[in-house]
Amino acid sequence: MFDEKVCTIYDKRNDFSFPIVNYPFLDGDVPLSPSYGVYISQLVRFARVCNNVLDFNERNLCITEKLLHQGFRYHKLVKTFTKFYHRYKDIIRKYSSTCRLLIRSGISHPIFYGNILYKAQRCQYSPQKLTKPLNRLIKKGYNYDTVVKSLKIAYFGVNIESLIRSLHRN
Repeated sequence: MFDEKVCTIYDKRNDFSFPIVNYPFLDGDVPLSPSYGVYISQLVRFARVCNNVLDFNERNLCITEKLLHQGFRYHKLVKTFTKFYHRYKDIIRKYSSTCRLLIRSGISHPIFYGNILYKAQRCQYSPQKLTKPLNRLIKKGYNYDTVVKSLKIAYFGVNIESLIRSLHRN
């Protein structure tokens, strides 16, 4: 029998003590579609090189964390990853994993969710209206603790404990 070689990605930029900007920031005049295309091209590169699903997920976590800090949206990264998964099944088949599992273990969660803040600010005087849409987001894979943190930012100084308890029950 032969031993299967393990291939991983080494990025020398990770060894520097200062941050390197190598992906677009979305808060400028950069078009959105090509920016999310950069994410897909990196996923293709990772999938071709990594023969271990853990290494692929680690690389994906690293890039999505950077992208989230540069203005990318969590739900759009998930949608873009799903597009990648269905277009490039031939190169990710080796991982024997579902799209949902790869998303759950490979896409980083942001510190807070901008879309929740936006919705919360629109429902500023009746936070109970948020229960149903927030439950939907949690079922889609949004991190519960981050949802709560986002709500606390949006409703700073307002008692939202009853809303949080209702979310926790569902």
